[in-house]
Amino acid sequence: MQLKKKSFLLLILLFAIKSYGQISFENGYFISIENEKIECFIKNLDWKNNPSSFVYKLTENGIEKKGTILNVKEFGINIATKYVSRTVFIDESSSFLNSLSNKRRAELKKETLFLKVILEGEANLYKYQNSDTKRFFYNQDNSKIEQLIFKKYKDSEDKIRENNGFRNQLFKDLKCLNNNSKLKKLKYNTKEITNYFIDYNKCKNSKITNYKSKKEKRDLFNLSIRARANSASINISNANSISSKMTFDHAVGFGLGVEAEFIMPFNKNKWAFTMEPTYQTISAKGKRVLGDVELKYSSIEFPIGIRHYFFLSKDAKIFVNANLIIESSFNSGVYNTKTNYQVLNIQARPYAGLGFGYKHKNKFSIELKYHTNKEILGDYVFYATDNKTLSLIIGYSIL
Repeated sequence: MQLKKKSFLLLILLFAIKSYGQISFENGYFISIENEKIECFIKNLDWKNNPSSFVYKLTENGIEKKGTILNVKEFGINIATKYVSRTVFIDESSSFLNSLSNKRRAELKKETLFLKVILEGEANLYKYQNSDTKRFFYNQDNSKIEQLIFKKYKDSEDKIRENNGFRNQLFKDLKCLNNNSKLKKLKYNTKEITNYFIDYNKCKNSKITNYKSKKEKRDLFNLSIRARANSASINISNANSISSKMTFDHAVGFGLGVEAEFIMPFNKNKWAFTMEPTYQTISAKGKRVLGDVELKYSSIEFPIGIRHYFFLSKDAKIFVNANLIIESSFNSGVYNTKTNYQVLNIQARPYAGLGFGYKHKNKFSIELKYHTNKEILGDYVFYATDNKTLSLIIGYSIL
């Protein structure tokens, strides 16, 4: 089983390395520091956090090159993504509760950044995001780009407060008809800020280019029926009694589950969070000094995990995933074959699973999953289980 495990993990690694190189380059452009617009192919990583550089090729089969905030003024991919390089003043105060500043005033620092363009019109909206900070910027026509001020901080009594200076900025600079009433409750998030800028530009009869609305339609949730066949090797030992040692024949079982997959809205749909309640049953004949035994094992698994996709083509992708599995067993135990007396009760402890699979047209999937050692005798101090399982899973997406 150890050899199978090593071969399985090696197979995952080889496919992952091979697939990573197959991320597609998409039609794009960039404007150099000399104001030259250059058509090219850009590796679209669908950045969650604003990049400081990007990789491009001048031809589809050309050499990979790098553009940075120092030598590129602007770059875009298709018609859905656009970044501009600008030197701005930004407050990079942390938004994490244990790292909040005790100063209400924005602590602005001069930085050169790639700002993501959210909306263009008479009033333009930009966004910058990193691991713990999200900031919006704006300007009108070709004026200087400024940050919309928002900051969480702790006051002298260690209470969390908010500096909503962005509302005053919008009241002063982007005031039109009756939009002032919206400012009092306006929240500092992408949806509400974008809608405010849309309303303002419509009020000014300005042509609007909304890059957020040009994003490709994404399938952010999948529901699949998944059937599996399990192959397991199980041995039981007792630290205080050699005669209690049990060796089981190769065990085969089956299961059926429903997987809910939530696709992360960044990085080109390559990351997902999964949950898969699964009913499964397995049985095996075994031997011990005191007489033959039989393992009967039924349970409901509750795996939660992270999945990463590698796209091979429009219709084909492979994936790897890791799961933490909590299990609830019932009608399960080790029984004396002759008397049907229950020798041991089965109660599994949490364990992990590693999977590698293929999905076609986002409908059909096949996966090979390796379970790390599953301790099924959690109620006993001196008993230990050597229990490793390999599962072949066939899935079909119904939603």
